[in-house]
Amino acid sequence: MANLFGIGLSGLKTAQTQLSVTGQNITNVNTAGYTRQTALQVAQTPSFSGAGYLGNGSKVVDVERIYNQFLTNQVRTATSTNAEVQAFQSQLEQLNTLVSSSATGITPGLQSYFDALQTAIEDPANLPARQLFLSEAEGLASRFNTVQTSLTTQNQFIGQQMSTLADQASRLATSIASYNDSIAV
Repeated sequence: MANLFGIGLSGLKTAQTQLSVTGQNITNVNTAGYTRQTALQVAQTPSFSGAGYLGNGSKVVDVERIYNQFLTNQVRTATSTNAEVQAFQSQLEQLNTLVSSSATGITPGLQSYFDALQTAIEDPANLPARQLFLSEAEGLASRFNTVQTSLTTQNQFIGQQMSTLADQASRLATSIASYNDSIAV
């Protein structure tokens, strides 16, 4: 008879937990960010008697959030892709500004270089035209060096960002591992 009371009591406790979870779901139905939950109920390990196994009631083993894993994965993927594209866009905008600038861009330097070359070719004996050509060649080389220096600086910055993010991810993973260890104890 005592076993019958124990089985009944376990059923009542399980039902009480189920009702508490349902009440929580109803209370938070309009709460932004709340995810519906459900209590997972299982049968307790049965006891062996001479005639076979007899049940020992039920218990709640976990309370789980109810969510769509596909949609969660889609949101994570879209968020990650968006962050990647924004970082890429930022770097491309810096590069575009560098290359398209009239002061540092290569196109205006090339145009001036070839204009001076054309002038020097048309009159090879003209000393000022040849000096202008050499000056434009030095200016173009300077522009290339400026662009190369800027690209190197940008590349180093990206490398530092990657290193910082890798360190941060490592620290977070270590922190999560310590939380998991604390929970497991």
